[in-house]
Amino acid sequence: MADAHVFDKSGDQIIVMHTRRHLVQPIRADGWIDLRVGWFLSLTTSGADDTITGLSETIASIGNVNPADSRYFIGLKTEGDNLPLTGSEVFIGFSNSQAGGPNREQGASKLLSSDIGIGTTNSNFWRPDNDYGVIPTGVILEGANLRRAMTQNFPHFVQNVGGAGGYATMLAMRLQRDNPSSRTVRVSFPQNVNSADVEFSSTPTKAELLDKLVNFPASVFNMAAVELSRVPTAWFFFWPFQNSRLRFHAFEVVEVA
Repeated sequence: MADAHVFDKSGDQIIVMHTRRHLVQPIRADGWIDLRVGWFLSLTTSGADDTITGLSETIASIGNVNPADSRYFIGLKTEGDNLPLTGSEVFIGFSNSQAGGPNREQGASKLLSSDIGIGTTNSNFWRPDNDYGVIPTGVILEGANLRRAMTQNFPHFVQNVGGAGGYATMLAMRLQRDNPSSRTVRVSFPQNVNSADVEFSSTPTKAELLDKLVNFPASVFNMAAVELSRVPTAWFFFWPFQNSRLRFHAFEVVEVA
């Protein structure tokens, strides 16, 4: 696992991404019609494994254009670790990307202090954002093309455990298709008021994650069905910032008949 390292905290093994590195991991999920994936995630500084404050950052654009590696990606992808996406590569998940191709990203990429929505009534959370037009928060990308997008339904990461109610954020999504060989996919994300977070927990176990995926949230944002050239077969993660890194406390894949 060259793009991440593992450390122990109270007997749990936690995976921490290296700064600005991709992490790709194949998943075992063949012939699914209802696939649910989820993660317990948090952020930490670039220089310490367990510091969640002081992470704000802006990746400034040049001439209002940024490369794809100025954006974050948390989700599923077809084979390969290319960023930007090339050819018929597909990404489905959380991102502030408007397109997968090189030098097509407009606006600065930001990690902002936030409340649970899109404001700053408190500083309990960090919110990944960008400052160009309508902000994507979840996407389906195919090569350089943005096929579907979710907006204003942000993931949040904890900077104040007491205010958030836990240090790890649960994010999840659900992929559905009509038969095991179909390339037409419908994607759903949990939806609250300007928030895609399922819960915040200081006991982010795989058992807790599995329970929430089996009993998937009833309030969701549904993307319209889209026919893809290929269906993703691997986890794909990239965190673009220099001041912070992405931590994984648990991740799970569930196939529901």
